[in-house]
Amino acid sequence: MKKIVKRILGSLLPLVLAFVFVAGTFEVCEMLGTPGVASYVLGSDGGYTPPAPAPSKKSKKKKKVVKQENTITISGNTVEVSAVKVKKKAQTIKRKYAIVVADAKGKVTYKKKSGNKKITVNKKNGNITAKKGLKAGTYNVKVSATAAGNSKFKKKTVTTIVTVKVVKPANPMIVTAKEITVTGAELESAAKTIPVSDAVTVQDAKGAVTYVKTSGDEGISVEGDKIVISTGLAQGTHTFELEVTAAGDAGFEPGTKYVQITVTVN
Repeated sequence: MKKIVKRILGSLLPLVLAFVFVAGTFEVCEMLGTPGVASYVLGSDGGYTPPAPAPSKKSKKKKKVVKQENTITISGNTVEVSAVKVKKKAQTIKRKYAIVVADAKGKVTYKKKSGNKKITVNKKNGNITAKKGLKAGTYNVKVSATAAGNSKFKKKTVTTIVTVKVVKPANPMIVTAKEITVTGAELESAAKTIPVSDAVTVQDAKGAVTYVKTSGDEGISVEGDKIVISTGLAQGTHTFELEVTAAGDAGFEPGTKYVQITVTVN
């Protein structure tokens, strides 16, 4: 009898151990909240059905943004710089007077593409500087403006031409006419020659001064800086127009004045 009981217990022992293992697993899985044996569903036939797989999370793809063309526009102006001032020190022209930029999307930066080396363009603000010593004349400078763009608009670069004129001020020459008086006796045997300075006073002229008769009595001529009154010029009042020209210099433009000269023969 003991042998029979011992045999029965020996056959039941594996079943008991299996039951204990499964029960323990159920408890542990419930405590941890993990899918394990506890997650299996007990079927009517006594078997266990594995749980349905968790739904997979679909990764959200970022929608690609198609940027628009930048709407920046640019145009260049003609600006002037005084030759007298730039001879002494550099002169700066504000960007708003030289370059017109509109409808830019994003930060704008500037760059000189070509032009005289004594003319520069500020990268940040677009101001144009004529360096000291830039000679009088007209200079074309190619300038670009770049709009950086933003989340909606692309980066874009546009170019234009700015004309910089280094101009001289008008010649400050002042010319004042004088009246010339001669006697008939002086003209009886020979022509009379007098310096132009007897006929006009010239002040503040910049550059060499020259004289030309442009109209008037044929008995009077101008030769260089001399006025020649011909022999036998009749008594009375004679007039002629004198052109006085100052050639100008590094700081001033040439200048011309016209005066009427009166010659009286007594």
